[in-house]
Amino acid sequence: MVYIEGFLTEFESDYLKQLANPLYEESEVRKYEDDGSKTVNIDRNHRKSDTAWLPSEDPVVSCVRERAAEFEGYAPANGTMDALAAVRYKPGGRFGMHHDWDTDRKKDVDRPWGNSKRFGRPWCRWTDCDFEGDGVAVRPIKGNALFWVNFREDGTGIHETIHAGQPLLEGTKIGMNIWTHGLIGAEGGGLRDD
Repeated sequence: MVYIEGFLTEFESDYLKQLANPLYEESEVRKYEDDGSKTVNIDRNHRKSDTAWLPSEDPVVSCVRERAAEFEGYAPANGTMDALAAVRYKPGGRFGMHHDWDTDRKKDVDRPWGNSKRFGRPWCRWTDCDFEGDGVAVRPIKGNALFWVNFREDGTGIHETIHAGQPLLEGTKIGMNIWTHGLIGAEGGGLRDD
């Protein structure tokens, strides 16, 4: 796990917050099957938040995407990164313990888009950890980010990446998911050689 200070500037943080406001919808929980199909549902007992998918063509969003791609060592963000997802938690909001890949699949891999894989996940977010076992709690600081890798090079999920968004007691918490993909076994795999 890498803690990144100042990943977003004050201006970017405020701008993205305003951009997201009219776009929020209730957050979904997705499960992918081995055949590539997916099930989408809203489970407020497990995840209670709102998500806003930010338009990639916005110049500030584009700048943040390129910064994330550069940090991760990927080729330009086009094709290797989902739209940025602002996530808003209000009092009582939470996201229970989960991996960023599907543990119920027959294979310990997440291949929802052919042989694409969600590798890295910088998240401008704040977490608490009451997990019984090793863990880390990160203090919320505007503009700072966390980054971790979800998969080993062979494509298997890293079980130690289990995490949660603990219930918010008061106020509003806004974070941002940056999902990046690489290709397992594909020439170049979206990764740069330099």
